[in-house]
Amino acid sequence: MEVKMEVKMTVEMMELKSVVLTNLTRTRLFKSY
Repeated sequence: MEVKMEVKMTVEMMELKSVVLTNLTRTRLFKSY
């Protein structure tokens, strides 16, 4: 059970990071234009 929770948290963190990264690149693109 604990391992599953850890994996779930890690996956959520990775998804969150990817979303933040895409948002950052989007704002950068918009600013450059």
